[in-house]
Amino acid sequence: MDKYFVASWLISSIFHTENNSKDFNLINVIAYADYSNHAVMTYDEFFDGLKHLISIGLVIQVEKELFTTELYKNWWNARFQNKKRIYALKEISDVEKFIRKIENTNNCRNFDFIAEIKQTDFEKAIQLYLNRFENK
Repeated sequence: MDKYFVASWLISSIFHTENNSKDFNLINVIAYADYSNHAVMTYDEFFDGLKHLISIGLVIQVEKELFTTELYKNWWNARFQNKKRIYALKEISDVEKFIRKIENTNNCRNFDFIAEIKQTDFEKAIQLYLNRFENK
């Protein structure tokens, strides 16, 4: 899958599940990603998207928690805050354009990226998310 689409899909999922009063919840990110794109993200997509977003300064990782930066929040609010209805795939498309623009104007950081959310954590969250449907 295209790296820009994956990064857009992931940051939209992180942004829409952020809640300052609660801890980061990976299951909610997975659920929003499924809602917005009707697909469950793979760990490779998650890992590569996260690495990309952190390198251009749109997401920060604090231990096992992920947050969008003020740069992203300010752009999103300017672009979408007064919209009555936002279509998920249209939003992802606009986010993709923003990511491409930021990548061209921002110095991407080269660093050794260590994902605090390991593949086993991700797979466990996927399984917990999918188990929600088995009980219905």
